[in-house]
Amino acid sequence: GIDKPAHSMADGAQVKQLMARHGFGGHLIGFADTRQIAGKALEAAGAAPNPACSTEIDRLSATLPRLVFGYGELSPAKITGGMVVELSPDAVAALRSLKVEISGLGPALSGHPLFAMAGGVDLAKAQQLGVAIAGHLKQLGAACDLGPLADGADRAAHALGKPLPDPVGQIAGVTLVLHDLVLGARRQDGIPEKVDGFVAIASPDTRGLFNKVSAMDPQIKGLGVVADGKLHPVSLPMALPFAVSAGIGDRSIVMTTGDKSRAAAEKLLGARGGGKAPLFAMSYDSGKLMDLVMQSQDMQLRGGTDPKLLVFFNQVKSLFGYLSGTLDVTEHGLALWSTIELH
Repeated sequence: GIDKPAHSMADGAQVKQLMARHGFGGHLIGFADTRQIAGKALEAAGAAPNPACSTEIDRLSATLPRLVFGYGELSPAKITGGMVVELSPDAVAALRSLKVEISGLGPALSGHPLFAMAGGVDLAKAQQLGVAIAGHLKQLGAACDLGPLADGADRAAHALGKPLPDPVGQIAGVTLVLHDLVLGARRQDGIPEKVDGFVAIASPDTRGLFNKVSAMDPQIKGLGVVADGKLHPVSLPMALPFAVSAGIGDRSIVMTTGDKSRAAAEKLLGARGGGKAPLFAMSYDSGKLMDLVMQSQDMQLRGGTDPKLLVFFNQVKSLFGYLSGTLDVTEHGLALWSTIELH
């Protein structure tokens, strides 16, 4: 309290700027300056940055100047908040180049399914970007005499530099939607009595992807899947209490079960366009999920679930509604944003 800081935040101008830039409210906001953090970390390690080290730190902080976090909304009905990794325009452009189009993703994720997850990325470009990032971290470690950082980055660069295994390189994105799940209380094999959902694999060459997978496992050709843009019954080697269908469209390979999901899967097979997908998105119905967790616990323990545990699960169920989150690229950086509905 004796020495005044070099830069005063008394006017709140920087905080207000960050709130406006990222959509945070006035409830809580914080940020971390990467240049100062790196300097303090070196100081704590007992190392004095040499000119080469300072140059590398300056380059890092120019590319990734801040981490910003906070809340968007705090109300009796909803909590929203997140974290943004601020990036330079060049870094934002590099991340944007990883985004891919997943046709029909918006309608597929609409409504309030029990659980939904989706994401997409150009894996080849992501691999190249990962090698470049590892190279920069290796330079930082070498310049600042941080051996473990330099060695770890070198190993990461070599690992990321290896060719992608087939058929992973042909996959652009994955969508998983589960509308309903009924556990098999009377079944001894653990298979659910009912599953209503679908999984879709996006690819710029769906037929080529399917042919590669079929070549790796010839049994796949016997499932009855036809590349004609329509759903067909799947002939599985084991009997299931629900029907399974699959189809291959121009942009997606889809497998589905249940009446509700079949209609959505058919639309997804014939979808065109739809814009770039988020890097990752997930949502789930907390109440329904807690019901499944309690049912599963009761089945495993044959009705002997701890009453205190049941009270806890019911408390969670009574507090939270639908939860969702996304990881995506904004004009200012990489943003992780979440929403929690409250009862």
